[in-house]
Amino acid sequence: MGTDQAVARFVIFTGFWQGGGMERAFLGIESDDYVVCADGGYGVCRAAGIKPKAVIGDFDSISAEQAEEAAALGIECVRFPSEKDDTDTLLCVRHGLSKGFKRFLIIGGIGGDLAHTMANLQVLSFLMDMGCEAEVVTADERLFMADGEGLPLRGEARQAVPAVFSGCPGAKFSVFSYAERSSGVCIKNAKYHLDDAVLTHSYPVGASNEFVDAEPVTASVRHGRLLIIADR
Repeated sequence: MGTDQAVARFVIFTGFWQGGGMERAFLGIESDDYVVCADGGYGVCRAAGIKPKAVIGDFDSISAEQAEEAAALGIECVRFPSEKDDTDTLLCVRHGLSKGFKRFLIIGGIGGDLAHTMANLQVLSFLMDMGCEAEVVTADERLFMADGEGLPLRGEARQAVPAVFSGCPGAKFSVFSYAERSSGVCIKNAKYHLDDAVLTHSYPVGASNEFVDAEPVTASVRHGRLLIIADR
């Protein structure tokens, strides 16, 4: 396909996008990204002026006209039964993993149906388990994770993976524990610093921090996993 899967990103359009800014530059999509759609994400993708490589899912939220259009354009259509264990987004992720991709960008999928929001957060965590770099982008926010030392589901030892990210001074970001207990949490170059702190899944002390300057923030954790939600 002419794309280096080790460095290029696998981009997934989900079926939910709230807000404007659908142009390619706003979404941060690059020319060598490999773009697919999770079922009804096809409409969102086409609204952004992008022709995807594939549409993947059970085709319960894509219209018949859109499915016919995709086939006419030579876009691969990968259809699954409606009774399945994986969400359409996770099916797309597995497709990307099978092609050797290690970097993933998920467009939308946050907001609207709370169950789908939770499912997509778990997909983000699944990608961390797979040792991938992953991010979810909405019109207003970016969501990503930082990982601590330990054993992922594949049983291989892993090093801690901090998150380094930037934002406009005064913009907000929040850091939550995505494990029952995350220890050794450090947040540097932010309005509210943390040093070797403990965050839990039941106390949102990391909400509404702020960027202070143009220098990036670093959020790290020794053991556990952090979910970071930052203003765009």
